[in-house]
Amino acid sequence: MPITTTQPVDACAPEELERAFVEGLRQRFKAEVNRMTSGAMARHLAGHPESDNLSFLLSYLYAFHWLRRHVPERYRNALLSVFRGPSRGFLMDMLEQAEDAGAFVRAYTRYWCEAPADSPLQRRQLLALLAERQGDVVRLEQEILRLWETLGLFAVPEAAAYRDLGRQERLRYGEMLGPDDQERFRIVDALPGAG
Repeated sequence: MPITTTQPVDACAPEELERAFVEGLRQRFKAEVNRMTSGAMARHLAGHPESDNLSFLLSYLYAFHWLRRHVPERYRNALLSVFRGPSRGFLMDMLEQAEDAGAFVRAYTRYWCEAPADSPLQRRQLLALLAERQGDVVRLEQEILRLWETLGLFAVPEAAAYRDLGRQERLRYGEMLGPDDQERFRIVDALPGAG
């Protein structure tokens, strides 16, 4: 049955839609980074002997992957632009420019190895990680990437993650839904690529 309307739909200018789209993604990105740097990554690393020194770096490796999954490449610069202040600009550049997780980790470690001695806590954290590996930067980078893989974050393809979320929602709310809502779920589940 076709959808019809008796009132015209107000057309938004494409620029307005893009600004709203980027702003929505920017808010989600900021919330994810804040969540990770405020303890979520530390919880993922619970029990790891170097969790204090790894948490910030892995939070931004998470941000790197989040951007790749949720933000089309053409919008990344606009999304990151407001975060490019003096204290985080280098991180935003890394997030945007690194071609893969390995390149991000290499850029991060090189940045802090070359940073001035009076740099923030992240430099001290990186130097402590390096000291545990007798200064072997390549070994550290490889271990970081292996640790990231063991966390299993972003391991499930996005489509599969959304299908699983939909399944969980149906289970959670299924008993509360009326027959019309249950029929809508059945129709959606029958769509190509669903469930």
